Amino acid sequence: MYTCDSCKKHSCRNGNLEDAPINCPCRELEKIEEIKKYYLEEENMRLSHNSALVEAEGYCQLTRIQEIILFANKCNFTKLGLAFCIGLANEAEIFANILRYHGFEVNSIVCKNGSISKKFININKEQQVRPACEFEPMCNPIGQAKFLNSRGTQLNILLGLCVGHDSLFIKYSEAPVTVFAVKDRVLGHNPIAAIYTTNSYYNKKLFDIKIMQYAEEEGNYRGWSIEAIQEHKMGVEPKTTIFNQYLEEFSAAMDEEDYEKAKMLYEELKEMVSPGSNESKILKLDIKIGIITRLPHDYLY
Repeated sequence: MYTCDSCKKHSCRNGNLEDAPINCPCRELEKIEEIKKYYLEEENMRLSHNSALVEAEGYCQLTRIQEIILFANKCNFTKLGLAFCIGLANEAEIFANILRYHGFEVNSIVCKNGSISKKFININKEQQVRPACEFEPMCNPIGQAKFLNSRGTQLNILLGLCVGHDSLFIKYSEAPVTVFAVKDRVLGHNPIAAIYTTNSYYNKKLFDIKIMQYAEEEGNYRGWSIEAIQEHKMGVEPKTTIFNQYLEEFSAAMDEEDYEKAKMLYEELKEMVSPGSNESKILKLDIKIGIITRLPHDYLY
């Protein structure tokens, strides 16, 4: 399993691959060489080369709109497609006019194109957003892609498509796709705000284990971490292999009263967990209890 999300070394970024975690994709050298061949294809080289230029030139300087314009110009794209949600029609009009002002030909297709009833995809009235409505049109992202394909657009831009609808659009778009903005009706189309508030306002909404099906199966999981539930019920490895190896060696060193080795391993483990986590506090407590009467004060933390 790849777990780049929990990696604290980021060897891929600094180029020190010898220190990479055991399950790091960078260690799969043959696969990496195969992947590199795709970038040698003409279109892929053009997209990757120009996106790297935009990253450097626009870094902390240009807005997303400006970066899209710069990228399209560098790729010599003149015909752009805009697939947008009807709930963002005003924003779509302003965005399209900005693109046109900068010399692009813009074809725009709204999500409700075709005016197809949700009954066509087996949605009954009770399952509609507005159950009282006799007619509620479905979103038609395949239609958005197909209509833009027919106009020969060179780059298609998504604005506010629903989760899943964006997947279908990307699946059927013949032109490369980029995203201007995604939909989040609750957070003003800024979904990452939920991540920034996971330790405060959104903690219970995102991590309330009482609503998880596992709690229904086996009763109360009060006090369990999400990671513990994943390990217990889903078989997900909670940490990287190297973390587990260090943890076992740390426990063995503590059992053998080899506190010098335990301290060394503690320093390694400390770098792999968040500073304020329960794991960090428990490790710190373990080593304090073990050495408090045996080592000088400067070994304590």
